[in-house]
Amino acid sequence: MRQNFSADITHQLRTPVTIIRGLAEGIKDKVYDISDSPLISNQIIHETVGMQRLIQDLLDLSKLEDPDFKLDMRPLELHEVLSDVSRSAQALLEAKKQHLITDIELGEWNIIGDHQRLKQMFIAVIDNASKFSEHNSNIILKAYKNDEKISVSVKDNGVGINDIQR
Repeated sequence: MRQNFSADITHQLRTPVTIIRGLAEGIKDKVYDISDSPLISNQIIHETVGMQRLIQDLLDLSKLEDPDFKLDMRPLELHEVLSDVSRSAQALLEAKKQHLITDIELGEWNIIGDHQRLKQMFIAVIDNASKFSEHNSNIILKAYKNDEKISVSVKDNGVGINDIQR
């Protein structure tokens, strides 16, 4: 599984590097008209942002594999975490003009957890939903409590995961 993950990350990093190199060589060789500069700059920025996300994923994975890694477990209110996630996700979705719709049941959900790690996990799921959804689409963050169980879901309109990849 780790080899597959490494191969996947390598492939995912190779693609934007190739695109950036091609754009840079095109600029150097004067293939592009000066009026194309804003489009080229935006594409380079888009590719580097994707690379930054992948690199952060790798760093996060290496932290989790560290035997000294500690979670900062303390009492927290889950609505506060979800509100924090919602604010952060709005900026994440702007590039594709996507909208986060929240459907969070009211109440007080006191739990023990690591605020930052929970936020990080929810943002990663929303980011993944964004990557595989069309521009101008909606991503829904839903949370509700049923008896003593709290359910949180992220729904998008992407292609989904086929049975072979599950």
